[in-house]
Amino acid sequence: MKTDRLENFIIENKADFDTLEPSAKMWERIEFQKNRNEKFKIRPLFYKIAAAAAIFVGGYFLSDLIHYQKAQKSDNLTESTVSPEIQAFLEARAYYTSLINQKESQVFQLAGDNPQLKTDINNEFQHLDKIYKELEQDLSDQVANEEVIEAMIQHYRIKLNILEDMLQQLKPDESTKESEVHYVI
Repeated sequence: MKTDRLENFIIENKADFDTLEPSAKMWERIEFQKNRNEKFKIRPLFYKIAAAAAIFVGGYFLSDLIHYQKAQKSDNLTESTVSPEIQAFLEARAYYTSLINQKESQVFQLAGDNPQLKTDINNEFQHLDKIYKELEQDLSDQVANEEVIEAMIQHYRIKLNILEDMLQQLKPDESTKESEVHYVI
């Protein structure tokens, strides 16, 4: 490989170049610059974290707002039609919904160490909720109101029965506990 004149000069005079050392002030300035650069690197990280948090909080509030508006729209639709059948259905829905929520929390507490059971229950309820949405559509189309309302109430009863059956299977039998206690003593 060919070397040019500058490179040859540097190689020949290398010892002369190595004799010069930077002053202590120069090293202090270099250290100061290095520390200053490290301090500024923290700010962009902070800004990124703040931006991510702002996006998360904004998304949460947007989602909450959308759900609130859907609930208001649903309530307005049901309150505008106050026939006795609809009123009875609304009362039944409120009653069964509270029971279902209560039983569901009990089942999930007892099945705390069994996530597959929770998943199975949620999948079954999603399937039932799809059918329920079809019933709601039928009700809004004014198709056989009494039959549709009865089917919708039956939907809640089925959910409640599923949860009660799961509670029976998950709860230890009281008589079994008492007999076990007698054997231990």
